[in-house]
Amino acid sequence: MRRQYFVHYYKDFGNTYNLLYADTEEALKAVPAGAERITRKKAESLAADENRRRKFGPGYASNAIWPADETEEEEIFWDKHFEKVGYIMERRTK
Repeated sequence: MRRQYFVHYYKDFGNTYNLLYADTEEALKAVPAGAERITRKKAESLAADENRRRKFGPGYASNAIWPADETEEEEIFWDKHFEKVGYIMERRTK
């Protein structure tokens, strides 16, 4: 399955969103209702925008693109089974 990218706005503000990707059928089923499918370029642009906003204040949006079938972003960030490649949290193959 080809990887698909999504943005999910979880509040009524423009800077409160989660960036997700789905590369399996199980992950695609885990995408939240109301999530909008976007391109990889747009997802990376939104992550970069959040990084710029965090230089001047607290962040409310994702600054990385996470697997849709994983629930806790903070746990993934410290999990040895994932590595950040650019803006994308990739599963390690080893």
